[in-house]
Amino acid sequence: MQMARALSDLDVRLLHAVYGGGAPRWLTLLMVALTVSCSGWEIAILVPLVASQRTRLLGLLLALSMTATGVASMVLKPAFGRLRPPFAVSGVHSLYGSPTSWSFPSGHAMVSFTIATFLSFLMVDQARHKPTAAAAVIPLLAWALGVSVSRIFLGVHYPSDVVAGALVGGSIGWVGYRYAALELDHRKTAGGASLATRGMFSGAARALDDARGGPGSGRGTKTTVARAVGRAFRAACGSAGSRGSSPT
Repeated sequence: MQMARALSDLDVRLLHAVYGGGAPRWLTLLMVALTVSCSGWEIAILVPLVASQRTRLLGLLLALSMTATGVASMVLKPAFGRLRPPFAVSGVHSLYGSPTSWSFPSGHAMVSFTIATFLSFLMVDQARHKPTAAAAVIPLLAWALGVSVSRIFLGVHYPSDVVAGALVGGSIGWVGYRYAALELDHRKTAGGASLATRGMFSGAARALDDARGGPGSGRGTKTTVARAVGRAFRAACGSAGSRGSSPT
């Protein structure tokens, strides 16, 4: 009990140390921009991946990893039921928006580290020149770290929320990367995606249609991206099936 109280006190002290109340306006705007970049708009990273036949499989597997992260967030937040700092810590209020969902773990940290981990490992794994690829992952990891810190700065998460989110999201991203690496090897030998992946693509396409209320419904940039991803899922199913892939 004493240990738990000590950790909770440390969490609050770190929150106050990072919290941006009274910070320069430019810094607050930067933190808001980082948060917004992972408030649904992160799906835009899928567009160039699914648009190219060469990287479509990777883009769709990243989309599945991001979906798994979203499901994990929906399960974990109510399971822990932690109030956000503005509702529990004196002197802290939200500097952007009024989030009312549970605090632990941070969904923004989960998603950003899922993306950064998946792409970073994959880039280094598939690159011919490893040092160049390793340098290229720095902006990705910096973005994920920036998004995570922004949640504390804006007063909507505790540091422990962000650390837990980064660990969960990073783990999901790593599992997604390992599966993607296996699929790339399978494609080289069998000429297409495995039956397991084709099945996941088909299910994901149906889920996207259901979420939008049916094919072609909905408006807006995010819906357009989701529709494009759904078409890519269905195209991947068809192209993989036409190549006669075998199961892994």
